[in-house]
Amino acid sequence: MNMLIFKCLQMAFLLVFSSRYTIAEKETQHPKRTYIIHMDKFNMPASFDDHLQWYDSSLKLVSETAEMLYTYKHVAHGFSTRLTTQEADLLTKQPGILSVIPEVRYELHTTRTPEFLGLEKTTTLLGSYGKQSEVIVGVIDTGVWPELKSFDDTGLGPVPSSWKGECETVSGKIVICDRGGNPRAEKSLVVKRAGGIGMILANKEDYGEELVADSYLLPAAALGEKASNEVKKYVSSAPKPTAKIAFGGTQLGVQPSPVVAAFSSRGPNILTPKILKPDLIAPGIKYRVEDLNYPSFAVPIDTASGVKGGSHKSTTVQYKRILTNVGNPATYKVSVSSQSPSVKITVEPQILSFKALNEKKSYTVTFTSDSMPSGTTSFAHLEWSDGKHKVTSPIAFSWT
Repeated sequence: MNMLIFKCLQMAFLLVFSSRYTIAEKETQHPKRTYIIHMDKFNMPASFDDHLQWYDSSLKLVSETAEMLYTYKHVAHGFSTRLTTQEADLLTKQPGILSVIPEVRYELHTTRTPEFLGLEKTTTLLGSYGKQSEVIVGVIDTGVWPELKSFDDTGLGPVPSSWKGECETVSGKIVICDRGGNPRAEKSLVVKRAGGIGMILANKEDYGEELVADSYLLPAAALGEKASNEVKKYVSSAPKPTAKIAFGGTQLGVQPSPVVAAFSSRGPNILTPKILKPDLIAPGIKYRVEDLNYPSFAVPIDTASGVKGGSHKSTTVQYKRILTNVGNPATYKVSVSSQSPSVKITVEPQILSFKALNEKKSYTVTFTSDSMPSGTTSFAHLEWSDGKHKVTSPIAFSWT
């Protein structure tokens, strides 16, 4: 009995050993290595909900055991995985595959560049031969900025005659700068330092039609994505494109207005992708007070003649509001109480009649003020009443 058990265990061991040997032999015959797969993200079939599903499906067509090691979605789109040579060849034939590149490991040459180049005993690359102005520096790394001190050409001669390229920021030009990467106002500083006379800040897909009011260091205009694309088409097609930046004054009644900022209240939620959209959104920046139907009024008034005022020139500010009836049909009359006799307040219409629940009526408030010293503040309030109910709106004035 013991001999029978021993022979059974011996046969089981041989089977396991043989199986493992066969697997090891196959892996030796077809070794795997890491590949970087570059995908055409715009060529994803409509049958897939997202790119990860598409990547995984493409990979499973050539290997049942391969798994994605890493996915790429910023500079390039695709993934990395371990494949045999045969599987990599099959993957290159799949639709949407731009390239299948074997991973290459680069070894660091040195951590002491000056010594490696033999420059540890000299203070300048070309010594005193006067050839510094003939050196052409090619910037090929997008992480390097021409404005760095390392590229400062102060004291050097003109651009070498052998140079066949073209500067990005030419003196005396209006320069188109894509939004993003560094602060918007900083872009205008770079253009100004390069000798530019103006800047067009162009929105790309990430910012869409969102515009921000900024203080630039030279004449500039910010454009939404649609207008930016049209300007770029004109510049690239016209033999001698021209541009003019002029202030057209404050524009009122621009639609749509206000808008929600590109970075705010958008879905799906990054932390919880199942939340596709927010239940409530509102503009948080880039809106005018008169755009919002607030019950209160904040009225900034310009001081007409210096910080002390004294000018007889008047300033007029208008606000439009909407009143909603939340009760029975009623007629409301308006009254105004103010601490400042220098501000005239008129309301049109002075009577609002409601016939139904949730009915809306609009009214306009006009503030006409004499000039006052800068820093002066005052208060008032506006009240709608039907004899029983009151709707009161506080008013704050400030002379700037």
